[in-house]
Amino acid sequence: MSRNRFDLILSVLRFVDHSSVDLNDKLFKIRPVIDELIEKFNSYLSPGHNLSLDEAYVIGKRHKFGIKLYELCTSEGYVLNVLVYTGKGMIIEPTAVRHSDAVVHKLLNNYINKGHAVYVDRFYNSVGLAEKLIKD
Repeated sequence: MSRNRFDLILSVLRFVDHSSVDLNDKLFKIRPVIDELIEKFNSYLSPGHNLSLDEAYVIGKRHKFGIKLYELCTSEGYVLNVLVYTGKGMIIEPTAVRHSDAVVHKLLNNYINKGHAVYVDRFYNSVGLAEKLIKD
């Protein structure tokens, strides 16, 4: 495919209907793609006992311009759920006290009370989060 043809296709490629857009979502242009990927991630694998939750950056980008992803993965590294960080104003769960608690709850939404062991680093770890996960 020639570069001109690629540029033409890219100029008209859209993933969202602008009549039904949530303008508060900074990722509204690619949200349908992200949601479809997450749905497919979950449909092809039933995860084992151990799950890991951590952040990832796109390698090769400076921190200021990098894309930060929060990921829930299996012990083999298979991605089950992903949340794209969109900046300081990002509200995941309005009732959450800490941003990290909201991230954990959002990513674990489909896996709570299913017998999984979740491994997190100190950024996500707190007594309040542990109590809330046990309660849920």
